[in-house]
Amino acid sequence: MGLITMNFNNKKSAPTLFDRDKKMAELLSIGKKISDAYSRLPQFRGSIISGSVARGCCDAKSDIEMEIFYEDVLPTKKQITGIITALDGKLSRSKNVHWFHPAWGYHSFFVVDNIKIELGYREINETFQRMKEFCHKFKLPIHGIHDTPFGYYESGLASYFDESLIIEDTAGKIKKIKDLVSIYPEKIRIITTAYYFKDAKIFTTVKLRQAVERNDLFQFNSCLARVIRSLNICLFALNKKYFPGDKWNHLYIEKFLIKPQDYDEILKMVFSKSDYELFNKKAKYQLIKKLIAETEILIKKEGINLRKNWYE
Repeated sequence: MGLITMNFNNKKSAPTLFDRDKKMAELLSIGKKISDAYSRLPQFRGSIISGSVARGCCDAKSDIEMEIFYEDVLPTKKQITGIITALDGKLSRSKNVHWFHPAWGYHSFFVVDNIKIELGYREINETFQRMKEFCHKFKLPIHGIHDTPFGYYESGLASYFDESLIIEDTAGKIKKIKDLVSIYPEKIRIITTAYYFKDAKIFTTVKLRQAVERNDLFQFNSCLARVIRSLNICLFALNKKYFPGDKWNHLYIEKFLIKPQDYDEILKMVFSKSDYELFNKKAKYQLIKKLIAETEILIKKEGINLRKNWYE
């Protein structure tokens, strides 16, 4: 990993050297300390650390994303507050240590050793069953809810577990979850690819084209974002990688083997120029059409029949 030079201002000053290895060790150490504190609870069954720490791409501002696994009984507010106090931590974002998200469940947010902690709670047996149903009874996501630009993806949870690092696993059940999601199901690959490619193609040839013809800046940007989102999901599926959500897609895609030629560079071109002028809209539209055509060729090479309705 090594040292990375970072300089975020325009003043002439010596660049700051960021030691990623040192930062990783610091965050993992704090994660282990938090896990040890929770391990004293009778319902504790294990813990994982995920996010940028697990992916090995943390930076100077990275926080810690963790999950505590319990059996049957959610840790009480009194238990959680006692642990945070023992860690000399301070609550952040919400004073409710049972903060609830309809997709991600119960969370506590606090700061330990000047590091922000985003800690979720998951019932171990329910989580295994949920991932089992995702892998074997796959259903397309329902968009338009929750707190990401295009809604919640159950594949994000599978990605989260697949990439996570186990801190503690008292009965080996967390490993069973990771083993379950470690093999990308072919059914998910086919359905996801077919559905989101059709979405990208229709939005390009109909909606995006209309926005160009009308020189409609708002519609153009809305459709452009959706088309690229859907193309990205196609590439994740083709490369047998769970789509994690709308954040940091480029870090994955730049490593993918199955993708249109110069995909990364074309997207940089699309996002680097203003959409205000009509000729720029037209140029971007042609670039997106190129990506659509090349992606369709790749899908056919993988033997996926786009004429079949895979997702009913």
